[in-house]
Amino acid sequence: MLKLTRHFVENWQTRVDGRVPDPRMVEALVNSRHTVRPIRFQEYESADGRLIRILEVRWYVPGNLIITIDRANRAAVSVYTPVNSPAGKACVRRSA
Repeated sequence: MLKLTRHFVENWQTRVDGRVPDPRMVEALVNSRHTVRPIRFQEYESADGRLIRILEVRWYVPGNLIITIDRANRAAVSVYTPVNSPAGKACVRRSA
């Protein structure tokens, strides 16, 4: 089961629907067949020996949500909507 970080819960409440999300529901979204994984979780070691983690990114298409996952800690880290995506409207589908 995915853990929900405090940051994730606060962002969900602010950005999605104002309620505390159920971890089972979030895991169901992340594992849904309607979810795309554009970036896989990765770990690297820097030249000075520090661990660098790249979070997994999941896009739940029907809800237009981007969820970041730390697979090492089995935790949902953040959630974005088109309104507050770091890239502006990054999770808005574009027609071909």
